[in-house]
Amino acid sequence: MRTFLLIIGSAFIFASCQLKSRVTNFEYKGFGDTIFAVINGEVYEANNSVFMPLEDVIVSVDSIGKSTKTDKNGKFEIGLNYGKYKITVNKKGYQTIHIGNYISVPDQISKIRIILEKGNSTQIYNCPKKK
Repeated sequence: MRTFLLIIGSAFIFASCQLKSRVTNFEYKGFGDTIFAVINGEVYEANNSVFMPLEDVIVSVDSIGKSTKTDKNGKFEIGLNYGKYKITVNKKGYQTIHIGNYISVPDQISKIRIILEKGNSTQIYNCPKKK
């Protein structure tokens, strides 16, 4: 009986420690003299607590069908018109992350840092309200 309970306890600890994809930084920043809102971002893979840039991650704006891919340094940039958007970040073999409530205002620059974990689940992040 004690062995059975110990195995269940270990399984529970393992399940609750599974790492999730996440946004580690999001900022609405200053202005860049453009008619678009621009999102500059970086996507990393966590590998034993070391963060490595992740290339060819698809960053898409769901409602308008606009997308881009990260470069070899894990960086991307995407311009948007005024509006409220949901952005999806995904790569095969990694957890997908949906970023909701992004509010774009012309001439605004936003910065975001994302860490993707291996797996097939979906995570949700809602942007903070603009001040």
